[in-house]
Amino acid sequence: MTTENNNNDYGKTQNPTSGKAIASLVLGILSLVIPYVGLILGIIGIVLAKKAFYEIAQLNYNGKGMAIAGLQLV
Repeated sequence: MTTENNNNDYGKTQNPTSGKAIASLVLGILSLVIPYVGLILGIIGIVLAKKAFYEIAQLNYNGKGMAIAGLQLV
């Protein structure tokens, strides 16, 4: 007797999360915490967020929310 559980997600593949989106979120947070250097980090975070949006749209990656949050923090 075999019991098959159809509620597992073991065989499904998940889209990867964009590394640029993660970096833009981290740089957005650091731009608020670190004085003076935060301006440069904020500019880099904006550029990475824009590149992450392009990467997410083209390659069907996850992480759009993180890219948006990175822009909001800057």
